[in-house]
Amino acid sequence: MTTVPDLPAAAEGATPAGPDLLTLGEVMRVFVAEPGDAVARAERFRSSIGGAEGNVAIAVARLGLRASWVGNVGTDDAGSYVLRRLRAEGVDVDGVGVVDGFTGMLIRNSSADGAISVSYHRAGSAGSRLDADLVRRAWAQGVPRAAHVSGITGLLSGSSLDAVRELMTLADDAGVPVSFDVNLRTRLAPLDAWRTVIPELAGRADLVFAGEAELALVEQGEPLAVARGLCERRAKAVVLKNSDHTCTVVTADGVLTQPPLARRVVDPVGAGDGLVAGYLTGFLAGDGPAECLRQGAAVAAFAVGGWSDTEDYPTPAELAGFLASLDGGVEQVLR
Repeated sequence: MTTVPDLPAAAEGATPAGPDLLTLGEVMRVFVAEPGDAVARAERFRSSIGGAEGNVAIAVARLGLRASWVGNVGTDDAGSYVLRRLRAEGVDVDGVGVVDGFTGMLIRNSSADGAISVSYHRAGSAGSRLDADLVRRAWAQGVPRAAHVSGITGLLSGSSLDAVRELMTLADDAGVPVSFDVNLRTRLAPLDAWRTVIPELAGRADLVFAGEAELALVEQGEPLAVARGLCERRAKAVVLKNSDHTCTVVTADGVLTQPPLARRVVDPVGAGDGLVAGYLTGFLAGDGPAECLRQGAAVAAFAVGGWSDTEDYPTPAELAGFLASLDGGVEQVLR
């Protein structure tokens, strides 16, 4: 794993240098039923936070980079809880808006090998009321080295889609690479709505993350062919999250596939965001696609070892030790 260099100081009168990664989206309070309990019958729940872009920000911050999350929380206790948890993880929340209303909530079960059942309580939430002004204010605080957003944010509401478009426009104007994860959620919006929005957003991204089936929202066709088409038009890389738990990166130079690295699975939620965070950390360090993909798979392997979206994301030392063990090295033991 390569150490990420410090940002250069901003020139006098220029927009100040910002975080390594800026993410835009909704972070919700999450209640997870005790492992093995169905939500309908569960009496005990564990409390956490979750949301694709927030998960990525936490994982990147835990790996030692400067990450910020931009979004809205409500004036309720859940909003205070979300901000406290993000600050505790070292995520910058100076660009967060606090607006009248409620903070979104997610309730789900936890299972290593069964289906994950998710119930959202987010319609009309503070997080769905993102707008372009919030993005412009956050951007003015400092230009990031990269930006990340998902299709979820684009489908939350009309003003949220405007916010995503504004982020991509500001990034284009500043020469900042944009990472985009399709992250299909059919309970959030019907497929027709996704098919309307996703091609535009994927086409404006420098890095695209998608499941094999999710690429069909971009364009009909064989997944590798669709990925190559995105690379021909703009993308530096398209990372596929495959159904057999491998991941593949497609670039102008070819195709590489990485096998899964997980040694145990407690709960699969958070793996995709871990893959994104690990890949982005390598990308920001100047690593090549193969190393970025391997690091992403390693962070995903940590993610599935814990019950919450973010509980087991690794520190740099943990990640380095894990990767060394895969190469036949000996993980460091402190006695």
